[in-house]
Parts: sequence; structure tokens; C-alpha cells
Amino acid sequence: ENALKGYVQLLQHIEPDDDRLLAQISRDMGYIFYELGDFDRAEESLLTSLNQNLIDDDGRINRLLGFIYAKKGDFAFATEYLEEALCDSPSTSLETIICQLELGKAYIELHECDQAISHLKSVYQYFENDIKNDYYCVVLYYLGFAYYENQEFDRARELFEQLKKQFQLKDEHRAHGYFGALFLAKAEHEPEAMIENASKLMELYPNFYDRE
Repeated sequence: ENALKGYVQLLQHIEPDDDRLLAQISRDMGYIFYELGDFDRAEESLLTSLNQNLIDDDGRINRLLGFIYAKKGDFAFATEYLEEALCDSPSTSLETIICQLELGKAYIELHECDQAISHLKSVYQYFENDIKNDYYCVVLYYLGFAYYENQEFDRARELFEQLKKQFQLKDEHRAHGYFGALFLAKAEHEPEAMIENASKLMELYPNFYDRE
């Protein structure tokens, strides 16, 4: 917050036509607002920096704007900015992979399953040899749901089963596997399987529905 006050004071002393400095300050204030959880002011500041033609060298401005719009439920804008961020990000960086994960989640919300699957498969390949990593579990879940939404039930089932059967994972992650399996059972009109998966889900993670 002290850094933020410093930027506000600096804004009061710059020349009105110094667009480059204004853009840089707006960008940095946007980063700070984002870290503070003030997403409205972060959005305003980051958009100001882009409107001043600041080059987003590493894709961070577009990436954070994409995250903000996803948090607000505006998934069309989220995908627009996240796709732009991918164009400016190093292809193998963790930031790029997380950007693809968020893109996949946003495309699921937009029912653009082929796009979602394409991005989520890239994330899966990045983490597939690191199964205890939380991101590995998260991408299994969302890739499974992308296949589910795309009516590819066998592929979805395979991923949900991976989550269910890997006992070294956190109970929360295994519960997501049962949650996905519950949706599959409902789609396939299997009431006994629905009850079984719902019971196991609640056994593993009683507060699951408070989180979803």
C-alpha cells in the first residue's frame, strides 16, 4: 500500500503529455491493485496502460486482465485477453501454462469445448509427470469436464477415474474425481452410480458443496 501511495504522488507531478510514464505508472498500479484483490481498479489501471500504447512485452498485462474478466464471469473478454497474452508470453513458462489453464476453463464456460480441450491438453502434458502437483489435479478435472461437455464420456471417465484412484492425492482432488463421475452417471441415467459417487464425495470432503 505504501508503494501505491508513492505512485499516486508521482502521478500528481508528471507532465500531462508524458504518455509513456503515465502508461508505466498505470501498469504498475494495476499490478498492485490486483495483488490487493481490488479487481475493478486493477482493470481500470491496466486498461489505461494499454490505451496509452504500452507494449505488453511478456503478456502480463493481458494475462491479468484475462484473469480479472474470468473472475467477473465475462468469459468472452477473458478469452480475448488471455489469447493475446499467449502471443506475448514465452512458450514454455509456467505463466504461459497457467494462462492456458485459465483459457481452457473459460472456453468450457463458453461451451467452446474443442478450444478448451486443445489448451487443457497442453497443460496436462506439462504436468503429467508431476502427479502430486495441484495443477496436475486441477487440469485432470477440467479436461475431464471439457470432454464431458463435448459428449466424449469415455475420455471424461478415464480422467475422473485417475483422480479417484490415486490415493496419494489430497482428498479434495479425489473428491473432484467423484464429482465428475457423478455428472457422468447422471448423463447415462445410472442412479445407483450417482448415489455411490455422491456418498464417496461427501465422505472424502464433507464441505465440497460449500466450495463449488
